[in-house]
Amino acid sequence: MEKMLSYITTPRRLTGLSITILEQDNWELALVDVQNQKGQLKVLNSEFSVGKQGELIENLDKTWPTVLLIDGKSVFYSHFGAGEDRSDAELLNVMIPGANIEDFYIQRYKTHQSVTFHIIRREVFDEILSKLKNAGLILTDVFVGPCVAHSLLPLIKNGTGIIRTAYADLTYDAAGFVEICKADNSKSDQTLILEGQELKPREVLPYALVLQYYLSIGNISFSFDKSGLNKEWKNKQIFKWAGRVTLGSLFVLLLVNFILFMSFSETNSMLRSQLSSQSAQTKKFALVSKEVENKKVIINKLGWFSKKHLAFYADRIAGSIPEAMQLKSLEIYPPNAEPEEGKQLSFRFNSIIITGWCNNPMVFNKFLFELKEFKWVKEVLYPEYNYDPLKKSGFFTIEVSLRDDVLE
Repeated sequence: MEKMLSYITTPRRLTGLSITILEQDNWELALVDVQNQKGQLKVLNSEFSVGKQGELIENLDKTWPTVLLIDGKSVFYSHFGAGEDRSDAELLNVMIPGANIEDFYIQRYKTHQSVTFHIIRREVFDEILSKLKNAGLILTDVFVGPCVAHSLLPLIKNGTGIIRTAYADLTYDAAGFVEICKADNSKSDQTLILEGQELKPREVLPYALVLQYYLSIGNISFSFDKSGLNKEWKNKQIFKWAGRVTLGSLFVLLLVNFILFMSFSETNSMLRSQLSSQSAQTKKFALVSKEVENKKVIINKLGWFSKKHLAFYADRIAGSIPEAMQLKSLEIYPPNAEPEEGKQLSFRFNSIIITGWCNNPMVFNKFLFELKEFKWVKEVLYPEYNYDPLKKSGFFTIEVSLRDDVLE
């Protein structure tokens, strides 16, 4: 959790801003925009300007968090020995006799050899911070004096030397800064090369501010309470990330809800379609069932559901036809009359009509006799048999009445 909070609250881009207080409400601003690319610092932009403080503040880019350094007029510093153990109030009175410690902010830079004591009036410092905050600048840390350049020392390979800034030359050794003196303007074109970054004197302190923020080297102490600055920035970042997480979660929730809605909608549409299809099939089934029932009633009235032996009758009659006879028709259950439009058709059940030609009356009579011998034959009539001796043939009609009870 701590690593996550650290990742969220650590800016990936930072501005180092150095304000040098000049005469008559004028400032000199030097800044660098630095991007942190996986631990590698890269200078994206650097600016330098001089003018009225109001105009300079208005023109500042307030997009990225800023580490601030205040120097110039109203900032005083002095060196003391490494064994100095007097309190801040005592050292302040050494620098400014009779000064009230409540009127000043005090910053100490301590090395093994010396203590550098920086002071600035509270009213001046608070006014500058108030103006910057009111203008919308996001401050994450603040320092006074040039000693913040000590954050560059771990990157310098030489054990001793001079770091040149716009207004001060800082002499250092392995322990830290041993002397701070006014800048030698004749060498103002000299640059400092650190990890592939070439820094001009005006860029040294702004870059050192950014480096100090990321490294957090702890040999600088400041009586100004900085917790409010970091807290404000961290709260903004946490709020921003919490908002992103909330929006992301809401988006995922809405996406899941949309997917579920689409799934349920498709399922609902499919079920509705199936229901509609089944409803149509049910209606069709009901209609067909009704028609079937109606036809069953008709067929039942016609007697078609009673046991009949049509194939049996046809087989026996066909098998008994002699060679001298020629069949024209064999009607089993013939209709009572010719069908008429709009009238119900009826049939003569238990009746068979046989028509044909026979060239021998004796054979015809014998056939009639054989029909009467069938147990299932009730009666045999021949309403028509017209024999023509000249043609030696006669057309006949035989009506056979059946007895179903014999085969039941």
